[in-house]
Amino acid sequence: MKKLVILTALILVTACAKKVEKPFLTLGQYADQVTKIKAVMSKLQNEKDVKVMNFMADGVETTRAIPCDAIADECNAYYEYLNKIVFLTRDGDLTEDDKKIIESYYKRAIIELAKSEKMIQTQWKDYINQQEEASK
Repeated sequence: MKKLVILTALILVTACAKKVEKPFLTLGQYADQVTKIKAVMSKLQNEKDVKVMNFMADGVETTRAIPCDAIADECNAYYEYLNKIVFLTRDGDLTEDDKKIIESYYKRAIIELAKSEKMIQTQWKDYINQQEEASK
């Protein structure tokens, strides 16, 4: 009976051990993606010509010229940002309220990118630690 309890406990501990999967993006790939997304967003934020802004945002959004592989919610925030620009600039005009809305979407996307960067770093750290533990 005692052996059965020990065996059951061992099975439960083994079953509950979390296996960390290898992240599908390297840190370099993710950093490259983030750099490109931030460059697009920065260009859009600094664009003075509303028609050019609309054309750029619509083109990037439609073609997915800058692909985004999500770690968390950063891609949704980025595409919502692009979509909001396309929507608010479609008539060729941008009010102060529109600018504030775009700015809020921009800030949200930047925050989500930062969260995701930390998340992928943690995923890689956990994966590497697990590999080191397994090799001992």
